[in-house]
Amino acid sequence: MYGWTNEEALGKVAHQLLHTRFPEPLEEITEQLVRTGRWEGELVHTTRDGTQVIVASRWALQRGEARRPVAVLETNNDITERRRAEEERRQLQAREQSATAEAAAAQHRFLDLVNSIEGIVWEADPQTFRFLFVSAQAQRVLGYPAERWLSEPTFWKDHIHPDDREWAVNFAWRRPPKRGTTNSNTACSRPTGEPSG
Repeated sequence: MYGWTNEEALGKVAHQLLHTRFPEPLEEITEQLVRTGRWEGELVHTTRDGTQVIVASRWALQRGEARRPVAVLETNNDITERRRAEEERRQLQAREQSATAEAAAAQHRFLDLVNSIEGIVWEADPQTFRFLFVSAQAQRVLGYPAERWLSEPTFWKDHIHPDDREWAVNFAWRRPPKRGTTNSNTACSRPTGEPSG
């Protein structure tokens, strides 16, 4: 895993040979090892060719006579690829969250723009003419909250002034826009019953 032969590594201090990076000061790790007889954590080692690897390391203290420490048994499992995959996943999630936040901000800016227009902006299904979106100006201009336009399938038709109802409905059903915009001037009745103009 590290690239050294047994002869090259024999007699060397492991952490000096591998340029170990510890997650906490070595003195604290050693104190815990002596106190509890074991320690485990993640270390960064450098191989012979300079590559850095992340290992899950477990240390066990070996005691001799009078329970005096005589050696440390250390086992290391390479978890570099797992940690890299986790980091890539974390970065992907961060990018997705950023994109979601930007999309929400763009939608908010769009709604602010639409609702500032002096007129009613709407979007409807071209086949059923059911409203999918109605700007907030609808309530100011006509007196009906936008929620009614969206929740009542025949709201628009039911509230067109009788003088305009027939031609407006025929026009909408005869030429439903597939894409883009359409303009029409239609009188609608307000909650009080008088036409919108």
